[in-house]
Parts: sequence; C-alpha cells; structure tokens
Amino acid sequence: MHNTRAVAVKVLTDVLDNGLNFHPGLITAEEPKLSREDQSFVSHLCFGVCRTYFMLQACLSRLMQKPLKAKD
Repeated sequence: MHNTRAVAVKVLTDVLDNGLNFHPGLITAEEPKLSREDQSFVSHLCFGVCRTYFMLQACLSRLMQKPLKAKD
C-alpha cells in the first residue's frame, strides 16, 4: 500500500518548484505501482491544488504575520 497523499505532495512539489505542467503521467513516473483508484485520487488532489493554488496563496499571505522560512 502506498501513501497517496505523499505521492501527491511529491508531484505537486515537482510542478510548483520546477515549473512543470501537471499531467497524470507525472503520477505514474513518481509511483508506477499505484492502482487505478489511487492514481485517480492523486490526480484529483493535484488538480484541486493546482486549480486553487493562487487563491490559497493569497489567503495565506493575508493571514500570516510573517512569511514562512524557506525550509518550512
């Protein structure tokens, strides 16, 4: 059994830090042995984060008193 949320974080890190476009092939490249159901779940998580990323960033910046450190 694989931790699907951890796979989603790895894929999103690649997308957000390296400027990649998200596509489901990134999930397979990260964890080729995921079941179809798990791939669908990870894809749903990633699309949701990518769709709302800028809104989430704006909310965080308004709520935080100081920005996170790079290692956080």
